[in-house]
Amino acid sequence: QPDDKAVLLHRLGRLLHDNLRLCGASYRSDHAEMIIILPHARSREAVRKASQLRQKIRQTLSTRDLTVSVSFGLASLNVGDTAQTLIDDA
Repeated sequence: QPDDKAVLLHRLGRLLHDNLRLCGASYRSDHAEMIIILPHARSREAVRKASQLRQKIRQTLSTRDLTVSVSFGLASLNVGDTAQTLIDDA
């Protein structure tokens, strides 16, 4: 099972990289958590992109034996925010 999880996380990272390279970036922040940064997106655009990514991840990474689902949190940068406050807000 651990090898399967590592393969799945690698495939997820590749999918995010391929789908964000023109508008943002993704980073693995914790054991199975990813941070996606969309520097020029407004909140509405970020919600739309998250929905597109959620669907693409489910379609691409799910198999007959495994259904993959993801959840997204959204935070907007405000004056005085730090990386930690953004993560906490999302």
